[in-house]
Amino acid sequence: MDLAGEDKGGWLVWFLRGVLVLLFLFLVARLVELQIIKGRYYRDLSDGNRIRKIILPSPRGRILARGGEVLVGNREIEKKVEFGEVITVYERNYNLGSGFAHVSGYLGQASEEEVGKIDPKCPEKGPWRPGDWVGRGGLEEQYNCSLRGTPGEELVEVDIKGNLVRVLGKKEPTPGVDLRTNIDFGLQSYLPGLFENKKGVVVMTDTKGQVLAFYSSPSFNPEKVASFLQDPNLALFDRAISGLYHPGSVFKPVVAIAALEEGKINQNFRFTDPGVIRIGSYSYANW
Repeated sequence: MDLAGEDKGGWLVWFLRGVLVLLFLFLVARLVELQIIKGRYYRDLSDGNRIRKIILPSPRGRILARGGEVLVGNREIEKKVEFGEVITVYERNYNLGSGFAHVSGYLGQASEEEVGKIDPKCPEKGPWRPGDWVGRGGLEEQYNCSLRGTPGEELVEVDIKGNLVRVLGKKEPTPGVDLRTNIDFGLQSYLPGLFENKKGVVVMTDTKGQVLAFYSSPSFNPEKVASFLQDPNLALFDRAISGLYHPGSVFKPVVAIAALEEGKINQNFRFTDPGVIRIGSYSYANW
């Protein structure tokens, strides 16, 4: 008998069996890693390839006149996005155009510095996203948190070609809150016609101090602000609030009352106003 040959053959059989066992254990270990240890990771990766989230824009709140007329509203526009879905986006509609621009303010897209940040005045609205509209000036800025809505979202499943398979879930957007002002729509609409090619301001209030109308000329189109940035007439400048003017005759009663209280004059005192006062070589005209 060839014992050496039998020993060599038996050793080879056991070696091959060992290799097969090791390969089997390796496959089992790899399967455990893929299915159990990293199963959640690969499931999320797979879902990320077939599940998409679509942001649903929310309409801003409207700005209303005292009678409920819409001074600033929204226009609905249908926009086709990926996966064949059609969503509604909103554009601001300034019904009085330049006739209410300095009061309403305007909108501008969130800047790179603003994207990702949360407004501390309304953290519940979440961070600013690219393409979000932010109030710039006027009521749009002052009441931005109230006017700003909360966007919704829609989860959809798509196939390998990106075609919509089904909608998995949807959260409707929440509109912003409407803002009612004391502005009289008729008065506000009438004022721009008084200032054609003229500069000036009008602020009309009632006996309670409520502002009924407010207009600064020249004005600007709040939907096309960029075209007014280099305007030589400074249309973006609010002359009613930011302009500096001499007090004029409205201050004369203050001077008269002070003189009476100090005994410098009495109720029978008369002053002749020649319309100008001369101090040295300078002349100052009266208002």
